[in-house]
Amino acid sequence: VVAVKIVESGCDGANPGGEDGRILAAATGQSEPLEALVRLAGAVTPALAADLEGVTLDFEGLIEQTHEVAAGADVTIVEGAGGLFAPLTWKRNTRDIARELGARVILVAADRLGTVNHTLLALGALEGDRVAAIVLSAPEVPDASTGLNAEAIRLHGTAMGMTLPPIAVLGRIESVDDAAAELGDLAA
Repeated sequence: VVAVKIVESGCDGANPGGEDGRILAAATGQSEPLEALVRLAGAVTPALAADLEGVTLDFEGLIEQTHEVAAGADVTIVEGAGGLFAPLTWKRNTRDIARELGARVILVAADRLGTVNHTLLALGALEGDRVAAIVLSAPEVPDASTGLNAEAIRLHGTAMGMTLPPIAVLGRIESVDDAAAELGDLAA
């Protein structure tokens, strides 16, 4: 298993161990890549962070790099940046990555107020794509909807005629090992 964070923003050096690309690499034990393929300092959407740094993101080149990393693996996990429609370039986004790679999508959302709408909008935008699962993770500060959103997504999504993938609901995860244990059934 290898994991790839194609573009990561907010890499200002303040917390290098907390960068998603590095956490993913450590979790799989992979030798390459050990961080996101592209690291940008600004804690803003990748396209804007690239503009602020005067960097041009080569979408096709990043897809090619991802294929190269995946070549020797049985499973490749690719983490998006900022949500389904967050721009990686001003013309391409995370949905485009999934489509270019022919990947199955795991839609991850916070289990809090607003997630029913956001999740169903994302599922609608992914219509025709292969959505493998929805994962709702407990927010740092729960609200009245935490723990109820999965059923609301099931009920309303079904009423809207959507075909829903399995939905996993996670408690607050403190470590990669905890996440692996929680997601074992879903992965199987």
